[in-house]
Amino acid sequence: MTSPTVSIVRFDGEFGSSFGRALELAGLGDIVSPGDKVLLKPNQHGGHGFTSPLVLKAGARWAFEAGAGEVWIGDGPVWCMTDAAPYFAHTGLQAACDETGAKSLNFHAGEFRTIHPDSPDLPETIGISEYLYEADVVINVPLMKTHFNTLVTLGIKNLKGCIRPADKLTFHT
Repeated sequence: MTSPTVSIVRFDGEFGSSFGRALELAGLGDIVSPGDKVLLKPNQHGGHGFTSPLVLKAGARWAFEAGAGEVWIGDGPVWCMTDAAPYFAHTGLQAACDETGAKSLNFHAGEFRTIHPDSPDLPETIGISEYLYEADVVINVPLMKTHFNTLVTLGIKNLKGCIRPADKLTFHT
């Protein structure tokens, strides 16, 4: 198993070059192959503080320029939000999709693949968005912020948006 690589790039005035540079520094500059389905997973949790639509546009444009056949931008917001469309409009996610040709995805409206972890510390089953399995490439685009339980949220906490709404509630408790 390889260790994850995190790259943080100072904004250079152009989101496109900053996005590409962050991936290059993480050793992922060539992660997209021609025709790939690329999923950008932003932080769209349902409240204040979310991944900037400028970053989402830069990521979608970068993926298309790298040869992606399709680019999806999606998340499963807070567990009780069944209709994410108004929130995605508010945060600029939908506009980023409209401007770049990417497709927006509400993970809550899709199917979930059930896994059965073998751990006494985890629920008997966890549902993971089927969109993650359908994508050829998943790029986690979290928002660094503070959080009342974990002090900060980064990449791992952002992926909680990929699980079933009921599982989100379980993991918060």
